[in-house]
Amino acid sequence: LLGGAVCLGKRNNCETRTAPYIEGRAYVGVSATLPEDNFFLAMVSELTVGGIIDLVSDYVPGLNTAVSIPAKLAQSGIYPFATDYKTRCAGLLGAYRNETTLDPDCFAFMSFSPIAEHVISFRSGDVVVPAGVALQGRLDFLGWEIAISLAVSKTRFYIEAWMDPVSLKIGDFEMRIGNHLENDVAVGGARFLVDLGVSPPSALIDIGGAFDIPMLKSYGYLNITLNADIFSFTAGI
Repeated sequence: LLGGAVCLGKRNNCETRTAPYIEGRAYVGVSATLPEDNFFLAMVSELTVGGIIDLVSDYVPGLNTAVSIPAKLAQSGIYPFATDYKTRCAGLLGAYRNETTLDPDCFAFMSFSPIAEHVISFRSGDVVVPAGVALQGRLDFLGWEIAISLAVSKTRFYIEAWMDPVSLKIGDFEMRIGNHLENDVAVGGARFLVDLGVSPPSALIDIGGAFDIPMLKSYGYLNITLNADIFSFTAGI
């Protein structure tokens, strides 16, 4: 096992996980003779344009006042998948030296283990690297967000994704993409959830999307729900 953690920021900020700081971790298992021992895991804390400027400002006095950027640009960056992660992970992201656990859900992360599941043991507990490919995080671009949580292996296919509403404009032409229709207008953010298991067999599907094109006075929608109790499929255009 090769790996470690790095934190950018003042010592106290890193030790107490108090902004501004950036924490990154990477762990690699490499074996030429035992392919099942090969794996990779990388994690990064919230990483935004504004956070980077705040971090540099700790070492360059006056930078914050000299560099003024729009709020939407400042918040642009990479976040953990859960929108409420600061509340959910408040205790977990406590003092680095005394952390009670290391939870990948409190970071944006990706992992790859082609054959077997791996467990990395820390003083704060164990982190599981699942077999297959896994990634999780959110991307904010000027206030527009897209999020994805993915896990793919020989026994499971799981993907959960959502995005903010989209409005595509070219001249007078506009197409809006959302979650559902209200008065023939696409609103909300499209969502996509598929969780298929092999052993034991299981299936969970929840898909919702809609669009409308005002110029053509046209619209459409799609909703699919599948679980242990119900299957529902509705679509229209």
